Amino acid sequence: MRGGTPLDTLLIVIVGAVLGRGIVEGEHFYGTLAACLVLVALHYLLAGLAYLVPALSAVIEGHPRILIRGGRMDTHQMRAALLKPEDLREAARLRYGSIDLERVMEARQERSGEISLVLRGLDEEPHLHGRRRESGPDSVERATDLGGRGDEISG
Repeated sequence: MRGGTPLDTLLIVIVGAVLGRGIVEGEHFYGTLAACLVLVALHYLLAGLAYLVPALSAVIEGHPRILIRGGRMDTHQMRAALLKPEDLREAARLRYGSIDLERVMEARQERSGEISLVLRGLDEEPHLHGRRRESGPDSVERATDLGGRGDEISG
């Protein structure tokens, strides 16, 4: 889920159910509105407490899982996250084009649910974001991403 936490998703589902009941079943409008406002206030309170209390944050928002460490896949963490190697390949394709999982030094499932990847040998030039430099004519270099596309970089 991009841009939110599981707590945000839960709030959206619950508020939608409450509003749906108010609209479809003809419940009292002000009672339905009050229930939604109470839910939003509780969400705001829990989010504030999660910000202030790290232990509560881990309970509400979860913690990141390390899926690949040092280039080795952790099958226990993969199973706990309900992910398959194909899911990691998809994340690599979406972020870097097309890469082999052997190039992945570390992969994490972040608290938001997204998968982040750290590739081997890219720490020297992090501004290329998954690209490698190739020399070109007239001191112009091409940054070629791992999917085979290239963008010119003056340098």
